[in-house]
Amino acid sequence: MRVAVPADDQEVGAFADFERVSDMLAHNALKLLPMKLPSRRAYRMLSHGTVDCVLDFPENATRSKNGGSYLHSPPLGSYPFHFFTLAEEDTPPSSLEDARHLVVGIPRRHEYYLAPFVQNMKKVETARSEGQLLRMLKLRRIDVILAAFPYMEPYEKRLRFDRTSPLATARNHLICHDTETNLRLLNFLEPKGIE
Repeated sequence: MRVAVPADDQEVGAFADFERVSDMLAHNALKLLPMKLPSRRAYRMLSHGTVDCVLDFPENATRSKNGGSYLHSPPLGSYPFHFFTLAEEDTPPSSLEDARHLVVGIPRRHEYYLAPFVQNMKKVETARSEGQLLRMLKLRRIDVILAAFPYMEPYEKRLRFDRTSPLATARNHLICHDTETNLRLLNFLEPKGIE
């Protein structure tokens, strides 16, 4: 089975979830083949049937649904979203209200999930990766980053954020075409969901 994993150059976040799912399936006849792809390509391939499943937030999957029906697994990973600033700067905003007057950078991969949160911001800039967002922050092209901690973990020492109060928490699922094989996979994962 081919699974699209929206990812950037760092194998963090969803890729770690994919490895956990693969480990759970180690003694099962179902073998998963990961395809690390940019988010838009992953969904294009899902809608064309080139991949069986995509590992992402269900909120992101609704944007590409064109009449077909998708199944999804139980949650496989938890993604707390925080505001991040550079480590040497002031405390980052802790609420949407605090950030309304700022230029907020978000990863393109999560722009659909984050859309309701950033709709009233002064300005929103998207970037293809969290690494690019960090460069934009250093160059003062953005004031703050809004991203999921697992994806920001490689840069944690250079950033400041309030670990105790995430703005939101999303959960990764395997989102699959409604086929017998995919249903077998999701039934196998059902009691094993990871929070």
